[in-house]
Amino acid sequence: MLDLNLTFEIWHLFIYSFVSIAALGFSALSLWLATDQSKKIVEHNKISVMPLLGLNVIQNNNKIFLTEVKNNGLGTAIIESLTVFMDGVQIENKNAILTALDKIFDESRYDIEAYGMIENTNDSANFSKDQSFGLFKIEGKDGNEITQQDIKSLKRIVIEIRYKSLYGEKGKLCSTRHISEWL
Repeated sequence: MLDLNLTFEIWHLFIYSFVSIAALGFSALSLWLATDQSKKIVEHNKISVMPLLGLNVIQNNNKIFLTEVKNNGLGTAIIESLTVFMDGVQIENKNAILTALDKIFDESRYDIEAYGMIENTNDSANFSKDQSFGLFKIEGKDGNEITQQDIKSLKRIVIEIRYKSLYGEKGKLCSTRHISEWL
C-alpha cells in the first residue's frame, strides 16, 4: 500500500515546483513588459521632441521681401548644413546666399542682406522651439518695388537645410522647392 505521507510529500513538492516555475514565468513576463514599455517611452519622447523647420516668406507692399526659417516643432533643431544651389550648381563659399542673390538682383535698385547666423556651414547652430532665423532680406532702394519678375527669378536658387533632433533623427528643408513657390 501507498504510504499517505509519501503521497502528500510528492504532491507538496509538485505544488511547490509548479508555483516556483509559475513565479519565474511571471517574473520574466514582467521584466519583458517593463523593458518593452521603456522602449516605447523613449520612442514617444523622441517623436514628441522632434524639430520641424518651416520657411516663412514675408512680403511687405512690394518693398520688402524677407525669408526666415522657424522651428515649428517641439524639440531643438541642430542645423548640420546650409547648402545653396543656383541653376542646379552648388555655390561653395561662406556667403553662398549673398553670392546667389547678387547674381540675380541689381544692387543699384535693391538692398540685399543675407544673414550670417548659419552662413558658416562647418559650424552647427541650435534652434529651439519657436525660434527663427532670417535667411535673407531684399528691400527696394529709393522707392523701387520688388517686381513679380524679380521674385520669379528666385526660382534659380534652391536652399537646402539639413538638421537633426537631439536624438539624432535627421530632417531636411527646402531641398526641392524653390523659394518663389512659397508665396
